[in-house]
Amino acid sequence: MRLNRRAKQYGEALFNAAKEMGVVEEVCHSLSLVNQLLKRDASFRAFFNSRRIESDQKGAIVGKVLGINSHPLVSTLFGILSEKREYRLMSGIQCWVETRRQRELNLLVVKAYTAEELDEDEINNISLMLESSMAKQVEMSTEIDESLIGGIKLRMDNLFLDGSLHGQLERLKIELI
Repeated sequence: MRLNRRAKQYGEALFNAAKEMGVVEEVCHSLSLVNQLLKRDASFRAFFNSRRIESDQKGAIVGKVLGINSHPLVSTLFGILSEKREYRLMSGIQCWVETRRQRELNLLVVKAYTAEELDEDEINNISLMLESSMAKQVEMSTEIDESLIGGIKLRMDNLFLDGSLHGQLERLKIELI
């Protein structure tokens, strides 16, 4: 995703403020929530674009409605973007803040796809192996992929590792041909 220059500027300012306050995780969570609402809820987008409500009031309303899930920095940003009618920048800002967070914390975000749910020990073992080989802290999430018979697929940024049974059979087939 190529980011808009303004989204980078807003994102960098937001990240720096959050880092200074020690609330990077809370801001990331709050940004994610607001973005989900903007993407999925037409009435929330209409609220964002409404000219009947002042932008500072919109930020306060978002803070009250989302409660503890809304950080004041994100509510303020919501008000600023609302005033300029630029809600589309919000996803770019979230992307920038998340990228900065990962870089700052030396994080590797991994998504694991498996046929069955992994228990906590299996997740920890995979995370530890990845941490030692990549020299980064791993933040892993899992998803069940019913099309898999067995094995695991890992997605790390733009890298996709296929250790599934199907993938292994396909590689064997190519080697034999």
